[in-house]
Amino acid sequence: MSPPDPPAEDAAAPALLLDLGEVLVRVRPKLAVNAFAARLGAPGSRVEQALFGGGLKTDHDLGRISAGEFRRGVLQRLGAGDLPDAEFDRLWSSLLLPNPGMDDLLERLLSRYRVFLLSNTDPIHYPAGVRLCPPIARMHGRHLSYESGLLKPDIRYFETALERFGLAPGACRFFDDRAENVQAARAAGIPSWQVDGGALTPGLLARAGVDVK
Repeated sequence: MSPPDPPAEDAAAPALLLDLGEVLVRVRPKLAVNAFAARLGAPGSRVEQALFGGGLKTDHDLGRISAGEFRRGVLQRLGAGDLPDAEFDRLWSSLLLPNPGMDDLLERLLSRYRVFLLSNTDPIHYPAGVRLCPPIARMHGRHLSYESGLLKPDIRYFETALERFGLAPGACRFFDDRAENVQAARAAGIPSWQVDGGALTPGLLARAGVDVK
């Protein structure tokens, strides 16, 4: 589906730059650890190290390895046999949960502002996030770590996002759950707010001067 046309009624309206995890969808890594442990009969500590330790996830998030290489790497670390890709992806994406009411909030933002997704994510989790919050697919652009080869809080991540979308830093509002990412965005000149509680809220948007009524 094509993204909506940018709202034309207010040229001064800020562009909104939104993170994915703990902003639009919830993230609970322990759920994926438990799911793999139950399916493979492996200790949770070993599963956690296979999924999140040793740089494999970072390489996946940066696009240095493919989804297939990530799947094989995790299973090899666990000494497990093959799993169907769809089953692996379901287990890996079980750490993502929907945020009640987020579809409606994001639809309202899309009707009034240019909205862009800026996320450290991978090619398995991004489509899973879209399934949990379908309006994400209609955002005006996306700058994803596995496509850009950069991770927040690297300031180059923000600089390349601004260049890619033709945005002036002061004309944006950035929202992320991690303090270091907020600080890096501010260093790039972008007014930024930290999201607490795992979900973007109308109250936080209002404090940033973003009207969602």
